[in-house]
Amino acid sequence: RLQLKRSWIVIVLQNKQNQFAGLLCLADWFFCFFEMILKQSSPQETEREESRMKVLIGQFVTESNANIPHQCEISDYDIAFGEECIQKMQIRDVFNRHGIDLIPAIYANAGANGVVSEAAFAYIESCFLKTVKEHRHEIDGIYLMLHGASEVAGLAGGSGDHHIIQEIRKLVGPYIPIAVSCDPHGNLKKDYV
Repeated sequence: RLQLKRSWIVIVLQNKQNQFAGLLCLADWFFCFFEMILKQSSPQETEREESRMKVLIGQFVTESNANIPHQCEISDYDIAFGEECIQKMQIRDVFNRHGIDLIPAIYANAGANGVVSEAAFAYIESCFLKTVKEHRHEIDGIYLMLHGASEVAGLAGGSGDHHIIQEIRKLVGPYIPIAVSCDPHGNLKKDYV
């Protein structure tokens, strides 16, 4: 198993006009980074070099607005799993070009909406964490599309995006690379970056 020397989180800011180009750039960077690390590894660490890399993917998009009079419930989300998750994220070609297998967690997109209800967020986050736990032994990296401006009712710190990253990091430890793309006006804080 490849062990990196430190934790990596990469955030690429993008707007609606160049979002797909930004994703392609991020994905290409992600693969170049992995190839560089594999080439620098010792022979014992590169046993996986001959096999295909595996990257866990998922999307959680909610641009929360506290002025909307209702909470964002699970029924407000476009939810997808498995093959449909990969299709909706529109990233298969980039990963295939580099011979990387995808492990889809969840696609959850509510667009601009109200504050996310505790129940809706708990379900979405549990889908991410369940997939990470099931595939932890085979994950070479993680790529997440998070809007960056979610607010979850009753959640300390408020941000669902930040909470998802923190909980995934607890499960995978400090060495698995995590790449995140988010909206340019997403809310950032030091431990998220």
